[in-house]
Amino acid sequence: MSPILRVLESTRLYLLVLTLPPALVWFGYAGGEGAPGETGIGAAGVLLVAAHCLLVLFHATSFDAATLAWGATPRLGMTGDREHWDPGLVDRSRMVYAALTGLVVTVLAFASIFSSGVSFWWVIIVLGALVLVGVLTGGADRASRKWRMMFIEVLWPGLMLVMPLILAGWLEGEGELGRRSPAVTGVSCLLLAGYVVLCLVRDEALDLGENERTLATVLGRGGGAVVLFLLLSALIVATSRGVEMGWWGWSVGAITGVAGLAALWGLAARDGEGMLGVWVLGSAVIGVTMLWG
Repeated sequence: MSPILRVLESTRLYLLVLTLPPALVWFGYAGGEGAPGETGIGAAGVLLVAAHCLLVLFHATSFDAATLAWGATPRLGMTGDREHWDPGLVDRSRMVYAALTGLVVTVLAFASIFSSGVSFWWVIIVLGALVLVGVLTGGADRASRKWRMMFIEVLWPGLMLVMPLILAGWLEGEGELGRRSPAVTGVSCLLLAGYVVLCLVRDEALDLGENERTLATVLGRGGGAVVLFLLLSALIVATSRGVEMGWWGWSVGAITGVAGLAALWGLAARDGEGMLGVWVLGSAVIGVTMLWG
């Protein structure tokens, strides 16, 4: 299991569980009425889904590479053990993600020239995001390390999910996104925020030792548990509302409740890896069920 976990942590592929479902909705592969490919921008959507996934992974591995470079333990992972990260694999993964994103930008540019279905704005946005992630995530000076994870439970969902939703609505038109798009994005934001909060609570002692300011070090473990409870409550309300609106089946709400209770049990038992594993697995099932259940 350790070699598998080492690969997963070093490549950060499991983060796609939390970010891929809304991207599929934005770009037309599980849109409006749930029929893949019938909404959004058609075939070019796969390029934008790929670009979003690659940018998420590029950011996460850049974050890890910067942390490893100054000798600290990477944060916001499935485990808090530094031994589960391979610095060489992290660097290689980061470069591969950047190169693949550049390739997607090139293909998008050609597609925008030869097809009226792809806006050249997407080329500018993806390329700009790649540059910004590389510049802003690739390093940190000593002064900024203390504050780099403040409000990250809001920043990750906001930048990874809410901002792309806004851009997709602007470029493709609100009607093209489908009625479920904001709902799926909202649930995914809460799942991603919950994942981040669980990581911060687990790593409270580590962050205190390295003088990192996070939600858990500011509010304490009890405060982090309260925030997690509020997120879980919002998730149950959001998924139940989706059932009422006919956007997905009752099983989404049931899975949300079971996964949330299991995560709270793990928090109480101080089983950091266990509660995160349950949360990610539950998020995967919720994502699939929201789209196609």
